[in-house]
Amino acid sequence: EMAWSSGVNLCECDIAITKDGKLVLAHDENFMRLALDTNSHLAVRSIGELTLRELISLPLKSGTRPPLLIDVLRSACAISDSSKLVIEVKPGNQSAASALSRLLIRHPDLRQAV
Repeated sequence: EMAWSSGVNLCECDIAITKDGKLVLAHDENFMRLALDTNSHLAVRSIGELTLRELISLPLKSGTRPPLLIDVLRSACAISDSSKLVIEVKPGNQSAASALSRLLIRHPDLRQAV
């Protein structure tokens, strides 16, 4: 949001899918690098093994939680018609790719931000 509000039109993100099917922005397979407590049993588990509730309960160094992709796309649409998000699906992450397709089919208004 900060980048788009500052006039940057194009941002890139990686996505992962949680155990309960929520698409979140995440670069790494787990949150060891970002967790406040890197020894937490939640930090070492892969994102696909965690529910969104578990992710939210994991304190991160930034003090925030990983954002849901749908929320980021809604923000992009609200900020500007020129706010775009390049969404990277890591190789082999077929479940995230399928979930992304379903999301964009269910919410065609969000496609303008992709």
